[in-house]
Amino acid sequence: MFYRQNGEMISVKFGANEIKIGQIVTVDESGNAKAGEAGKDFLGIALENTADVIRGNEVRICTEGVFELRKDSAVATDLGKGVKIVGANKVDIASAPTDVKIGQIVGIVNESKVLVKIK
Repeated sequence: MFYRQNGEMISVKFGANEIKIGQIVTVDESGNAKAGEAGKDFLGIALENTADVIRGNEVRICTEGVFELRKDSAVATDLGKGVKIVGANKVDIASAPTDVKIGQIVGIVNESKVLVKIK
């Protein structure tokens, strides 16, 4: 059997983890999708709530695009900077060489929200 996903959207098993639409998605210790956690491998942004999934235990995740995420004290000089995960809905500037960068700030919505381009 030939299995293919286009890459812009993927489906990943989530085990018993709860993920909500619009949240950052990372990988847990068992290889399942999990609501975003700092320092973990990044998968993308959830396109659905795991509580609403009716086709097994896989959640759809968008791996490309521009998404609105929270950031403490977003300012104009943040534009163009790389970001790292702080929590399931929150990012911060990736400044250390060991930070896992998930995307780039391409817009400032207000003082607490930014637009982040992933991939």
